[in-house]
Amino acid sequence: MNNPQVGLILVEFRTKNRIAPGAAELLAARLRHAGSGGGSLLHLRLHPSRAGAVGGLFLTGDVLTAEVRCRALCLRALAGEPGLRDWVLHSCARSELL
Repeated sequence: MNNPQVGLILVEFRTKNRIAPGAAELLAARLRHAGSGGGSLLHLRLHPSRAGAVGGLFLTGDVLTAEVRCRALCLRALAGEPGLRDWVLHSCARSELL
């Protein structure tokens, strides 16, 4: 039986403006929605920070491409959402913890 590989990608989002109440939750919902199509988003944890939000996304599949896939997922989540218009993906990096 083949066990799927899981990669942990650490992400940081920033916004220039004051963080609106519920913005981190909106971003988490958008990430879940953006990750639901391909089936590779296994789990995510996102927490508000002073500059925006930080967290980790667990992706199944090839760990060597997980960072690229995560970056694309994050950009899809931000795209077209008026409540996140001033937000940017600041960093997206594979963790060596898994």
